[in-house]
Amino acid sequence: MYKFKTSKYKNALPKVPKKEGWILDISVGSPQSHGNHIKASAVHMVFNCDARGGGSLGVLSLDASGRIPKGTPMLHCHSEQVTDFDFSRFDDGLLATGSQDCMIKLWRIPENGLRENVSNPELLLPIQTRRIENVVFHPTADHLLSTSSGSNSTVWNLLENCSLWEFGDHDGQVLNMSWKEDGSMLATIARDKKLRVLDPRSNCCAQITAGHQNPKDGRVVWIGSTDRILTSGFDSSHQRQICLRDVRNFAQPLKLLSPDTATGILIPLFDSDTSMLFLAGKADSSVIFLEVSDSDPYITEASRYTFEQIGRASCRERV
Repeated sequence: MYKFKTSKYKNALPKVPKKEGWILDISVGSPQSHGNHIKASAVHMVFNCDARGGGSLGVLSLDASGRIPKGTPMLHCHSEQVTDFDFSRFDDGLLATGSQDCMIKLWRIPENGLRENVSNPELLLPIQTRRIENVVFHPTADHLLSTSSGSNSTVWNLLENCSLWEFGDHDGQVLNMSWKEDGSMLATIARDKKLRVLDPRSNCCAQITAGHQNPKDGRVVWIGSTDRILTSGFDSSHQRQICLRDVRNFAQPLKLLSPDTATGILIPLFDSDTSMLFLAGKADSSVIFLEVSDSDPYITEASRYTFEQIGRASCRERV
């Protein structure tokens, strides 16, 4: 599959802490949503907790380790399960959350962490008619937040607490969304098996093409500031797929791969500084390291790493 090129990262391996550096005794539950269930800024990590019906989030510093005492302060965010959340790129303590209770809230996490349970948000956006599925901050404007609810994608102006732009022409639930690095375009993947590129400034859907054949689940990530988009999903035989496309020839994939036959969705995490793509599957115990390049073969496997435990979520730490 990758025989025509050897990646310069072929010897790349994660730095796994010893057991004394692990974080123990946290109850994450089994949240059922299309979110990643864990996010990190340059200061904090936040994750779903099995408490209050899934409406709470745990908050720890990035250097936390050892057993976490019972009664550690949490964010009591929503009355129902928190489906997705995201940190602002401009503020390591600003967190946006969405939930099955159809609410979108903004929270302030102090630099030194929580000292008590927090249940009062900084801001509550207008309540939606369906549960919130995705929450993604804009990459270049600190006052913009994008969310999805049902078949609608919305860009919010946080300064005015109002909707700035809305796209409601998906023919199914929006599964995932990703901004281009320069903030000009928003890619969405939906249960109607379509991949779209939305242009909020022109108030239109700029591109649309057929995506993965199975609408079970899907992920999309924009490859930095390039014209390429990578999606993760399933084919008609329920095999996992990743697909790389160029928006300048959107209908024709640059690369289509089926890494394995496991059942969990592959979560793509892209690092624009190294052009490395990390694929971590839900219920998997391994992570695939890939290199993304500008020319054929476009995607080259660097290495794989197998952990002792099965994974439920993954995220990148922002530095």
